Amino acid sequence: MDRFSGTKRAQEQGETSITVPAPRGMFEKISNLDQALSTYHVAIGTPVASMTQVLDSNHVYTWYKLRILETGGSLDSLRTFAEAKAAERLQHN
Repeated sequence: MDRFSGTKRAQEQGETSITVPAPRGMFEKISNLDQALSTYHVAIGTPVASMTQVLDSNHVYTWYKLRILETGGSLDSLRTFAEAKAAERLQHN
């Protein structure tokens, strides 16, 4: 079975979309939030626009424009912000 058989099968069944898993990156193993914040730059944002481009039969890219809500900051301020956003989402669901 080749890698395009799922696409062919979907077309034959009249489906108009398929889901393809994204490749997994090979990132440094992070074991806690303190290590993550010392290793990576932190930005909290919300998407405001996106654009998807099909480059060829093997490459589809989606670009997101983000509104940055907070960058860097202290560990405590990021935790407080994340906890407040999580509580807000729970209230809306």
